[in-house]
Amino acid sequence: MPSLEAARSAIRDAESALQAGDSAGAAAILERTLDSRPWPEAAHNVLTHNLAGALRQLCSRSLHEGDLPVARSAAEQLLSVPAPLHADAAMLRHRADFFHGAGSDLFQAGLVEEALPCQRRAISLYPCPSYSNNLINTLALLRRPALLSDYCDSLQPAEIAPHLLIACQPKSGSTFLRNVLAAVMGFRDVFLFHASGQNEQDLFFPTLLEFATTPTVTQQHCRASEANVQLLQAFGMRAVVLVRDLGDVIASLRDFYNQGAVLGTFLHPESWADLSPEQQTDAIIDHTIPWHLQFLASWQRAERENRLPILWLSYAELMADKATAVRRVLSFYSLDAPLDAVTAAIADAEAAPRRTRFNQGISGRGVTVLTAAQRDRLRALAASFPETDFAPYGL
Repeated sequence: MPSLEAARSAIRDAESALQAGDSAGAAAILERTLDSRPWPEAAHNVLTHNLAGALRQLCSRSLHEGDLPVARSAAEQLLSVPAPLHADAAMLRHRADFFHGAGSDLFQAGLVEEALPCQRRAISLYPCPSYSNNLINTLALLRRPALLSDYCDSLQPAEIAPHLLIACQPKSGSTFLRNVLAAVMGFRDVFLFHASGQNEQDLFFPTLLEFATTPTVTQQHCRASEANVQLLQAFGMRAVVLVRDLGDVIASLRDFYNQGAVLGTFLHPESWADLSPEQQTDAIIDHTIPWHLQFLASWQRAERENRLPILWLSYAELMADKATAVRRVLSFYSLDAPLDAVTAAIADAEAAPRRTRFNQGISGRGVTVLTAAQRDRLRALAASFPETDFAPYGL
């Protein structure tokens, strides 16, 4: 094919320029060749692929030499390179690597703003998980919201169903609230994490994508980590943050662990059983409570920075007037349900305490469980977060 051979000739000239260290010259040869005539698909793909590679090298070399204007220009040219026509996965991955590499180099050079479009282009060509990690870091530094297209090109925002997320502390009444909401709305009760047990219950993208168009209710013990916040932004989600007095949480956790749930930690069950009640409380304070402090600090920070719409709800508020609390949550999600349907769902949930995992459900137990020294230790741990208001925890 004469056209393909002409393209190969231009590529050979460009390769010679690259070997001579002239990546700008190589890119110029390939650009002139592409502009000279319409090319059939095979020739177009090979020319644009080599042009992208030359521009990626020009960007990297210019950054290494400290020539930032040329690096910026090369990145802009790279972004204007036409996408391959009907390319297979291997070519798309290779092409995406050029953009990902340029984005990484720009980020490392401090050109974070310029890195962002390169990273997004890489993901649009080939959604490799390792690309997402760099994009998360870039968005975090720029404090930009994530977009649905950063994760998925097969859905539009209008197609995403309502997802009622309860971000919560363990033993805060979250299972009860989740069950009531699911019953009232008829939404699917689903966890959006990979696995529970000893795992952090972070949002898991494949599961979120699987249920993206299905209305769901979920409760997860998750902090407002950067990855979680960006997934919520991308999928247009908001969070109900459910909190409880920390002393009461400790008392309830100690009972819960004594019932066998200590298997969900890395504490050894036999050793746990040999501890005195005070030693068990010490172990919870030392090894579990730091997560709870980070939980509150992270969600307050997300709210301060206007990263997400957040509704704060306490265990005490939920237990004092369950119907009002449920309707507040529904209103936060622009949903509604008749009061009689809400009260009926609450009655059903209260009739099955094992299904809602209620232990004793009594507020104020922390006063009798914690010693003065243990309360002092809680305050000392909380002092590491001076910007966090720990009043919701009773501290």
